[in-house]
Amino acid sequence: MIKKKLTALGLALAMTVGLVQGVFAAEPKSEESIEDRIQARTEEMYDLVYGQLEAQNAVDMIDDFMEIFIPEIEFEVMQKYGMGIVPYGTNGNRIFMFTHGGAVRYRTESGNEILATYLDEGDTTSYLLQKNDITLREIFVGVMGEYFDGTAFGAWFKVISAIDIAVDLAVRNDIQSAGGYARIIAIEDPDAGPVVVTYGWYTYPTVTYSDSVEILHREFFPAN
Repeated sequence: MIKKKLTALGLALAMTVGLVQGVFAAEPKSEESIEDRIQARTEEMYDLVYGQLEAQNAVDMIDDFMEIFIPEIEFEVMQKYGMGIVPYGTNGNRIFMFTHGGAVRYRTESGNEILATYLDEGDTTSYLLQKNDITLREIFVGVMGEYFDGTAFGAWFKVISAIDIAVDLAVRNDIQSAGGYARIIAIEDPDAGPVVVTYGWYTYPTVTYSDSVEILHREFFPAN
């Protein structure tokens, strides 16, 4: 299992190096420090995700999750360095501003259907940091109101929203490092069932998606 983990991490890091060199070719003075930060953040995220998947008996899904996270990490680091570059093109419907949080259901290039939920600081505190465990449905009902039924997210929402979200110390620390904002990524795995990973939302209030993904539905959360 350790060998598999290291092999997958090596592949993830190789992907970041290739992508970063292409994105920052015009910034030679910044390239080394940015590349180092992206690789370091990728390793941090890998460990954070791996621990959560291990607890759900879904370690085999690590590559599926890293496919999601590597582009996010690049955008996160670029924002931090003030690069002002969108890594996947500038199509406006791929860049969302979730000031009060929100959710997006989308399909990746590899065919995975994802439900990504974004919580502002107040909702993160109320629904994640002050509770031992909670389901996605409870979060959506709490934010959207008791009549929220999730039908706009498809039939699978009923299943995937019922899984418990456990926030351990590592996840809490990552959320706090992100200023108290959180992301929750859920995938319906045919073998493991619903799988959920929680981590810090470092690019608040911005959410950026690759042009290669298909946006199926998006929801903007109301103000608290």
